[in-house]
Amino acid sequence: MRSALPSHPWDSSRISSPRSRAAVRGCRPGPIATEQELMTVPESGTFVPRRPPKLRFLYSGIRVRDLERSVRFYQGLGFRVILRGRMDHGGTFVHLQQPRSDRRIELNYYPPGNRFYTPYRKGAEFDHFGFVTENVDAWVRRMKRLGGTVAIPAWTETGQRLGYVADPDGFVVEVFQTVAKRRRRRRRPSAARPPRP
Repeated sequence: MRSALPSHPWDSSRISSPRSRAAVRGCRPGPIATEQELMTVPESGTFVPRRPPKLRFLYSGIRVRDLERSVRFYQGLGFRVILRGRMDHGGTFVHLQQPRSDRRIELNYYPPGNRFYTPYRKGAEFDHFGFVTENVDAWVRRMKRLGGTVAIPAWTETGQRLGYVADPDGFVVEVFQTVAKRRRRRRRPSAARPPRP
């Protein structure tokens, strides 16, 4: 006698790969779908592939008054430092991440005199959400059409293109992309080849 299997909301005949259909039928634990199948949506009784996202959430950035004190605090919560850096305008940042998470916290410190420095006041700690994309300018235009306001026009610095847009409530969204440096081609002087013997 077979044991009763838990019901599954999907009809296994609508799942495209044999491996996934068998997993749904048998209700085995663990991954049951391919990455492509996870990016599908039910539509009219069939699964239709969606385009992969062109914008990926990476981190939430917060302003801090003492960078090393904040790093120690988050390390005490199990976060690890995965990236430290200095921005072209003089600010510094630290990315922290917990071992089994793909989300990050970015701690930002802007020294007095920096163009992004503001005196500390309660409620001004949140800095921005960070999204990575392949086309900063297209996403800045799209966010403007959705009701956002350009907070800082897009610019390029040290291998990155960045743009900042405030959402309708004033929360800032950063979009950035890596920009490949163009290498100049060297022109070789044209030398007459000697005749072949």
